[in-house]
Formats: sequence, structure tokens, C-alpha cells
Amino acid sequence: MILRQLSRTASAVLVAAALGGCAAAIIPALFVTGVGSAAYIANDRRPTDTMLADQRIQKTGMSRIEDEFKTDIRVDVRSYDRQVLLLGEARSEEIKQRAGQIAAGIDGVRNVYNELSVSDKLGYNDIADDLKLSMEVKAKMASGNGTDPLKIHVSTQAGVVYLQGLVTHQEADEASRIASTTKGVKRVVRVFEYAPDDAAQMKTGSADDRKAAN
Repeated sequence: MILRQLSRTASAVLVAAALGGCAAAIIPALFVTGVGSAAYIANDRRPTDTMLADQRIQKTGMSRIEDEFKTDIRVDVRSYDRQVLLLGEARSEEIKQRAGQIAAGIDGVRNVYNELSVSDKLGYNDIADDLKLSMEVKAKMASGNGTDPLKIHVSTQAGVVYLQGLVTHQEADEASRIASTTKGVKRVVRVFEYAPDDAAQMKTGSADDRKAAN
């Protein structure tokens, strides 16, 4: 069922990519629409207040960074359990570092992983390819065993896939395997929060994992 719903949203995702700029930020909304917001919320392991905080952090981060730098940055702000991942491109190292400072200054943010690249040319042409790759990884998760695409957030930049979520070690390993074996993926970076392997006792873990799985 999830796989069919993902397929129905794929064309909408690619249309969103054509909008440029912050189109990548549209993905969560499209995905929720495709599978049903109730199912998405029910499957998310974050407490409701944390989910709302993450939405606020993402919206605030996008607004503050874009207001300051206008066309000198293409940024996608992703927050999970108040840990922020910055993707996109900045025209200078100074802009990249300042964007990280802005994100870190948002109320409630625990950590910032600044993965912005520095380039004179902002890679809007790569957005569609990256979004398509994210959807392909999600689709493979939906059709596989041991992974729930509603529990794992997938973001892609220049062929590098970033995985976020509150997962068990087994789920993390399986998600990484799926992503790393998807055609077109250059590298997988895990930005997970770990939960006990016993799902019945699942609660927010304290360990941060940001290692590459090649």
C-alpha cells in the first residue's frame, strides 16, 4: 500500500523540484499527503510536542537564513528531535558558517550538522535528481523488510543520502544497506537517534550517529 502511494506522489515531487529554491523542503508535506497525515503521525516515534517543535525550527530556520542571504544561498533545513541538518549551497564559506550560527540560535535546537557546500553556482538543476533519488530510497524501504519509511527521513544532496530518525540499530543498518545499494547513491550519512532494540520500550536515545556508510 505504501509503495503504491509513494508512486502516486513521485510526479508531484518532481514538479515541486522544478520550482527551484526551497523546493526540497516541500518533500515532507508531499509524502504526508501521499500516505495520509494520520498514518504519518501515528508511525512517528517522536512525541507530538517534539514534532511540532521540529516543524517550527524548520520554518524559522528557512525564513531567517533566506531573509538574510536572499539569492546567495540555497538551503534546506531539516530538523528531527531538534537536531538540525542543513543541506544546499552557499556562495561563500562565511555565508555557510553564518547560516549554521543562525540555525544554532533558534530556540530549542540541540545540534546543527552543517552540510552546506560552498559554490559560486547554486545547483538548482540538481534538485530534481536528488528528490528523485530520495523517493527511490523511500520506495525501496517500503517494499523491504525491517524498515518503515514513515520512521526514517531521507534527504539527498549531490547524490549523498542523509538518514534521520529515531531507530533501533537493526533498523539503522537495514536503512543504510537499502540506501547504499540504490542506484545513483554516492554515499550514505547517518544522523540517527538510537532507541532500544526492544520496540516495546522505545524512547528517545541519547546517542548521535553521523558516520558514513559506504
